[in-house]
Amino acid sequence: MKKNYLFSIYLAITPLELRFFLHELAHLDSIDLDILSEVAHLEKNTKIRLTLTEEDKKIVEKYGKLTNSLLNYVILDHTDKVRV
Repeated sequence: MKKNYLFSIYLAITPLELRFFLHELAHLDSIDLDILSEVAHLEKNTKIRLTLTEEDKKIVEKYGKLTNSLLNYVILDHTDKVRV
């Protein structure tokens, strides 16, 4: 049975980009607390629903309720690196 998951994201991105960042989250080694604090204060106006693959489900199950916050963290961290 396929499972849908609704993500709340601070940045307008496509579902394909969201899936890319979800898989980047699977390889997260360390967390910068300053960036995580910044993520907590961002408005998350973009809602994206994804049908999760088995691999996606494992990532969501691993991080549980923190998945959404950590996903926004990965997106913010990635966009900061791209801007530099």
